[in-house]
Amino acid sequence: MPIRTDRIETWAFVTGVIRSGTTVLGTVLTLPRSVDYIHEPFNGGYTRGGRQALLPRYVRPGDASDAAQAFRRRVARLYAYDIGMRTAHHDADSWSRRALKALVGSRGPFYLRLAKLNPFHRAAVLKDPMGRMAAEFLYREFDTTPVILVRHPVSLAASLKRVGWWPEMREFAVQPDLVEDYFADEQAFLAREWPSRLLEAMAHWRATYKVLLQQAQQYPDWQVVRHEDFCEQPVQTTRRLYNALNLPWSSAYAAKIRTLTGAANPTRPRAGRVQDVRRNSERLFEMRRDAVPPQERRRIFEVVQDVALDLYSRESFALD
Repeated sequence: MPIRTDRIETWAFVTGVIRSGTTVLGTVLTLPRSVDYIHEPFNGGYTRGGRQALLPRYVRPGDASDAAQAFRRRVARLYAYDIGMRTAHHDADSWSRRALKALVGSRGPFYLRLAKLNPFHRAAVLKDPMGRMAAEFLYREFDTTPVILVRHPVSLAASLKRVGWWPEMREFAVQPDLVEDYFADEQAFLAREWPSRLLEAMAHWRATYKVLLQQAQQYPDWQVVRHEDFCEQPVQTTRRLYNALNLPWSSAYAAKIRTLTGAANPTRPRAGRVQDVRRNSERLFEMRRDAVPPQERRRIFEVVQDVALDLYSRESFALD
């Protein structure tokens, strides 16, 4: 029996850089039973049958090349739920978490299985920071509203240090259309050899949001959310997104969000958790920022300032 994804009236795409909080935002946007959660389909997902990887790419508007059309056909199968997903494993997983994944899978295959079985679905949220450069393509081709989550660069730097994940600039340089459309005057920036993996990650932050924020200016229905605003006012920020995305709101969801983000939770993640959605969110920014030494904050600011100052004040970097 085919899965009736034609009943889904609203599609949203939560994205940003890795470690920007897309998992917790994807979680709170999919509290209603009628909203499916598709967790990182571009990170280990594949089409069924031929098992072609759903690797993301930038597709220029109007691109009718064979490569663009092939990518569109693969992504169309995602929207029909005609895909599979592999279980993700992390070195930091505790033994209990490894055992749980062996039974039910990681978030990706687990939530995909629920979505395929959900007879009530009327909306779906695709959550995937790996697919960030496909945001405009998904919007134009599949009527999917991007929700761009932005995390302060210094706070992000502390989070990347904790897990040892380091995004690389190579992904931009190997896409000629992306370079021509957004970095034609910054070839040296894309090719630069960075003195540390941390500063390369900050260059990656700058490049990502240079593209996404320029795109968001063209489309007034795109949603841009600062991670810090969500942390300070999680219920208000989430309810605004529910309204913008036409998702059904309930006071029960507000209570759940308060439970996930309230002061009774630890500020630091629990042991053995790469991702921990149950945190004291109000104190998160200061804790992460203050974990980065002042001299390092200054070097980060030098890399990101022209993009970051559109969203954050210089004072937020605590440079002095």
